Amino acid sequence: IPNGTAGPGKAMIVDTQWISPLPPPPHTDVDTWVFGAAPDLYSTSDPAFFGPQSVELVGGSNNTNIGGGIFTFNTATGGPREIVASEIRDGLGFIALHNVLYAGTQFGEPVVGRAYQVEASPVPVVITTSRVVNVSPLQFGDSWVESFTTAYTITEGLGALAFGLSQPRSWSGVALPTNPITVCDWSYTFTVAYGGLIEATAWSTNIADIDLYLFGPVSASSTTPTAYEQVRVKRPPDGTYQICVDNWSGTPGTFNLLLRVIQGTDLVISGLPTGTVSANMPVTFTVAFTKTTVPGTTWEGLLYLGPASAPTALEIPITVNINPAFGLALAPAEASASGRPGEVVTYTLTVTNTGNYTDTFNVAVSGNAWSTRAPATVGPVAAGASTTFQVTVTVPAGTTEETDTARITLTSQGDATRVAESILTTRRVPFRLFLPLIMKNYRP
Repeated sequence: IPNGTAGPGKAMIVDTQWISPLPPPPHTDVDTWVFGAAPDLYSTSDPAFFGPQSVELVGGSNNTNIGGGIFTFNTATGGPREIVASEIRDGLGFIALHNVLYAGTQFGEPVVGRAYQVEASPVPVVITTSRVVNVSPLQFGDSWVESFTTAYTITEGLGALAFGLSQPRSWSGVALPTNPITVCDWSYTFTVAYGGLIEATAWSTNIADIDLYLFGPVSASSTTPTAYEQVRVKRPPDGTYQICVDNWSGTPGTFNLLLRVIQGTDLVISGLPTGTVSANMPVTFTVAFTKTTVPGTTWEGLLYLGPASAPTALEIPITVNINPAFGLALAPAEASASGRPGEVVTYTLTVTNTGNYTDTFNVAVSGNAWSTRAPATVGPVAAGASTTFQVTVTVPAGTTEETDTARITLTSQGDATRVAESILTTRRVPFRLFLPLIMKNYRP
């Protein structure tokens, strides 16, 4: 691939077809693996002798090896056609076809295929929002526009699927027992409902060799002679799964595991174009989400794109950061009252938390000459809730001033740029007139 070809959002689609009839079994299955340029120790130290680069796996089929070289049938189309996508990297790479299942109904099956470039934007998708779309229950939402361009006309049209939002689960430093009888020296059971991806990665720093297995409606395994293993299944069927870690070395130690199960219907696609997608003609559509959660959380999703018969070819990771938003309102904005010298005038103010996160507000008094008292802080106040507090002003005796003005300022502790103010004006009255007036007629 010529230098300058690779770039953000660019991928290569590899479309492979054969003629094995479906159904019923037995089936032929041809996996596709794409390798791209990668640096390595030898090329870096002596590129003149070893060449400028090595290669590494950058995309391909689901690995459904369940152990012992046995594979289960799995293609992106569900039939005798596999469509995968991979990252594009400048430099030397190669495409490998692996015949994992053979129907055996004839002496040979012809295989044909093509490879072409596609581009999506944005990739990856990172959304940071504090937009509340519903207060009870508290829900956040946002959207973005995704674009797609292909270098090859896709006559069957574009397919797209969205999954999530979910959160990964991880384990660190877990003791791994040794049991030569079973492959499940440690296991964890979980359920999948409308799943887009199961990805489990296990590794150990003190056990020479561990293996990783996934059992359930679809199974997979990773059994390399190392302490790093990963299984990955796109669009797993709904059901109950078990992830197993096996201590192949048989020596005591610990392992770490990261489990990503991206599932759910929080993401919704709209405006997806129908019909033929012409070469080099960008098309767009909208992806929106609504998530019931609390501020300060991060979620992940997955957007798949590809030909309509294989919409999972191109994988676009989605990260959604739900940020807290702080805000407040203070009422009344202005108030006035009067009192005789020596009296205490009381004002009652109401502060409302207009943000999406519980907050406490600092209170400051300024601009006043007369003694004015207020609490140092108000709160904590839940998102959307209100509370009251009092400010008292003492009218001094012997003053000649008729009025005094105090500025009450509340500042969010979560965001010091969020403030609200109230102006309180207090008037001095030298005497009070009580009603009703009673007039007496005195004789002179």
